[in-house]
Amino acid sequence: MIAESGRTIIVPLLRPLFPHPHCSEIHQPAFVTFGRVLFAVLFIYTGATKLFGIQQTADLIATKFSTPEAFAPYTAPLESATGMPTPQPLAVVADALELITGLMIALNFGARFFVFVLVFYLGSRLAIPTTSGISRHLATPRS
Repeated sequence: MIAESGRTIIVPLLRPLFPHPHCSEIHQPAFVTFGRVLFAVLFIYTGATKLFGIQQTADLIATKFSTPEAFAPYTAPLESATGMPTPQPLAVVADALELITGLMIALNFGARFFVFVLVFYLGSRLAIPTTSGISRHLATPRS
């Protein structure tokens, strides 16, 4: 807003989404598309590199996350069916999720949905070390 001789003038900061009244489609500027692709390339690259080095990701998951005893009946058939310990299928799923969401955002196919999926995925990745540490601390009996 700009005050000019006692009256207020509202200055629009953004162009309207539909610049012409008869135009019903949104035209994205090139830099927005370029920014979306660059954002997605981060996740595509990290997901692909982690898929190629699956053992390092599985080792990281194994150090940060331990399977609760309540899930042991469910993880035993998974381990026997895949022939891998539990952290390896978890690493495959996590890395594939990162790669697929990056591709979908870059291709603008369900971009908002996949951005929300990435938000929850990254939020859970940030919360796992803190949560597991707190739950371990709370689970240990005090004397």
